[in-house]
Amino acid sequence: MLKKMIGFSLVLAMLGPGPANAQQKNWKPWLVPEAGIMVGSYTLDRDFRLNAGIEKKRLMLGMGAALDYYRFESYPVYFQARKIVQFRKVNLFVMSSWGYNVKSGSVVEPSWWGGRTITKKYSGGIYGEIGGGNIIRIRKKERLQFSVSWVMKAVEESFQSEIWNPVNQSPRTITNLNRYTMNRTALRIGWKF
Repeated sequence: MLKKMIGFSLVLAMLGPGPANAQQKNWKPWLVPEAGIMVGSYTLDRDFRLNAGIEKKRLMLGMGAALDYYRFESYPVYFQARKIVQFRKVNLFVMSSWGYNVKSGSVVEPSWWGGRTITKKYSGGIYGEIGGGNIIRIRKKERLQFSVSWVMKAVEESFQSEIWNPVNQSPRTITNLNRYTMNRTALRIGWKF
């Protein structure tokens, strides 16, 4: 299912620029910088995003990049689709973003065994988001956006630990590998140009 959604987003992103070149007056560019607070199983964290693309008939297609601080620092890049709907003279939108974490980081945690620390390293992985929000007109071409979304960051965690080897009566170092999908809720504010 996830592969189908990513494939659909890629197709939309590739098809988007074609009509823009053919009918320049119908497609308009847009830019939305955003700042957000993320709530998950860890402490409150933040992210900063920059989204850009083209828009026609309330359909916005584009790409984005983010600085995501949830649990550790990562740099997702993604394709994004937004659809603006009007409900009782209020402009609302739904959105979906799918991409990949280009770089990820590490976290140092205290170990329960012997007062040591463990350095857990995280690799890149799939990044996705589904959400919606409200658009408030500020000026002729500028809009303030508030959004709530569910964000997913899939990563692989690796760290080394020691186990006791009973054969030669000495400790042995092993590498532990875990795969995680970190889910959280993001509250964001953006400025659409």
